[in-house]
Amino acid sequence: MIGTLPQFLQELRSHPNKYRVLFTANDAVGPTQAVLWGMRAETIAAHRPVFVDFFEDHIRAVRWFIDANNREEALDILAGVTKLPKESLGFAFSKDDFYHSPDARPELDSVQREIDEAVKLGVLPQRVEIRPKHVDLSLIEEAKKRIDGK
Repeated sequence: MIGTLPQFLQELRSHPNKYRVLFTANDAVGPTQAVLWGMRAETIAAHRPVFVDFFEDHIRAVRWFIDANNREEALDILAGVTKLPKESLGFAFSKDDFYHSPDARPELDSVQREIDEAVKLGVLPQRVEIRPKHVDLSLIEEAKKRIDGK
C-alpha cells in the first residue's frame, strides 16, 4: 500500500500490532500538500473581504487547536465531531498528526514537485508552473497581519 487514507489511520492507531507500516508517502516522495484552497481570481475579487475574514478565522482556529495549552478541549471537540473515543485521538494536533500550518500557508514547493512528478509519470499531459500566475497568498497574508499586527 502506498501511504494510507486518513480513515484508515484510526484502524492503524487502534491496532498497532496488527499492521506494519512498510513506508509512508513522506518516505516515497517527501513532504506532500494533499489539500489546499483554490478559487478563481474573479471570485476572490468579488468577495475578497469575506475570504480575508474566513482565513483570519481559519488561522486563529488552527493555532488554537495546535496550542498545547488547549489540547484537552481540542480533543474533546474532535471526539464530539468525529464521534470517535477521545482516547483514540491522542495523535491529533501532535507531531504524529498531519502538519497543520499555523499561518495557513500551502507547501508550494511540494505542490510543484507533485505536478512535475505527475507529468513525468504521464498522469498529466504537460507541466504547469504554479508560481506566480496561479498563486495568490495575499488573502492569508492580510489575515495574518490582522492577527499578528505585522
